Amino acid sequence: MRVIIVGCGRVGARVAADLDQRGETVTVIDTSARAFARLPQTFKGETVSGNGTDEDVMRSAGAEQADIVMALTEGDNRNALAAQLAKHRFGVPRVIVNVFDLEAGTAEWLAAAGRHRIGVTTDTDPWLARALKRVALHRAVPAAEKLHRVEQNLRLADALDIPRIPELVCPAAAQAMPVAINGKYAVVHAAPMFTYKEWTPDGWRAVAAGLANRGLSIVAIGGPGESERRYLENVWRGVCEFHQLEWPQTMKLLSGARIYVGPDTSTTHLAAAAGCPTVALFGPMDPRVWGPWPVGGLAAPWLASGTIQNQGNVWIVQNPLPCMPCTFEGCERNIRSRSVCLDELKPEQVITAIDQALA
Repeated sequence: MRVIIVGCGRVGARVAADLDQRGETVTVIDTSARAFARLPQTFKGETVSGNGTDEDVMRSAGAEQADIVMALTEGDNRNALAAQLAKHRFGVPRVIVNVFDLEAGTAEWLAAAGRHRIGVTTDTDPWLARALKRVALHRAVPAAEKLHRVEQNLRLADALDIPRIPELVCPAAAQAMPVAINGKYAVVHAAPMFTYKEWTPDGWRAVAAGLANRGLSIVAIGGPGESERRYLENVWRGVCEFHQLEWPQTMKLLSGARIYVGPDTSTTHLAAAAGCPTVALFGPMDPRVWGPWPVGGLAAPWLASGTIQNQGNVWIVQNPLPCMPCTFEGCERNIRSRSVCLDELKPEQVITAIDQALA
């Protein structure tokens, strides 16, 4: 299969490397020759310096013989223009467009979409959404109940006859380590966005003590928000300092961490995707749908509930009450509610999972 990828950013470079490794014929276009440094040294495909929205550049990349063009730059307009060129001028059979702002870019997406438009549909969509999808899509991929969201997206690739790449692309790591660290360390992220996903301060302190007893320095982190700062002050007062970091800084920390421990939150998913041994504390949410995705993907779906589950570099810890997973926003059905399943989760159970991850 002859593939042209427009854009050699993090996503484009990763897709190009994976397809090249699978034996496809890959050509990458980017306006900056320096961007090609993101490609691995083992990359056997071709690179073209130029603008993927330029007809001559696209022709020199082999668009007339291409089986598929992927517009993966960081700009929606550039992606739409490159896709339109590939579709209408060169007649490329399949065109994939990366759209960041789908609501604002709906018209551009419909104009740029390839000859085969495929999307996920559900019976619970509002009637207008169902009507629009019937018009816009050539083929619908029905949403399956209790199916992991990554697997659902991979089924879109199946429908397009594109080889699966079951990996998540993380943000680029910062160049410098954001925290001064000596020796081996554990990253602990105690603050989820909503109260109903919170564990107890006593639980976090017990886990920190257990990690210290195992010879690990504790690097407590959180996001940059003011509410997160207040929450972390309460959790870590008298235990350790904490650091409010942006994602590139967090990725740098994760790259050298011995282990990561956190609740059901975005940073936990980043840790899993980054390959760090990850212990995830789950409460009301269903891990079959939202469980962290380990490096290499899932050998089998996560179970709805269990004491400790492990796949790859991820350990999910739950307090399997009969009501789990309820998928509600806490026991009082609002984002400020507590969740009994988490409030009653014992630190000893989390530390058992930590020992398994460290083994």
